[in-house]
Amino acid sequence: MPISQPKRPHRIEVRLSDHELERLHAHMATASTTNREAFLRQLIADGYVLRVNFKELAELLYLQGNISNNINQIAKKLNQGGLLINSDTQQIVHGYEQLQWQVSRITDMLSQLS
Repeated sequence: MPISQPKRPHRIEVRLSDHELERLHAHMATASTTNREAFLRQLIADGYVLRVNFKELAELLYLQGNISNNINQIAKKLNQGGLLINSDTQQIVHGYEQLQWQVSRITDMLSQLS
């Protein structure tokens, strides 16, 4: 059985000063990684390493879910012949405004990356 070639057959070594090594570790910490090889490969491939915080996206999806639930409850009430209460529509409008605000924040953060 023939021996297969390694996926990455080229090895490089780099000598760094103390200051350069500290900067490398600081950049890796910013990217929330401890895997030096993966960090450097990402840097070579993209020219930068991007650390994405999904907290804002999770909040956005949470708000979207709330709005969807409110709309479903209103549709169910209307289909059963119920009346639409002003507080129901106010809840949807408020949720939609929060959603728009979060979308705007995320869009601003993404635009700063370019």
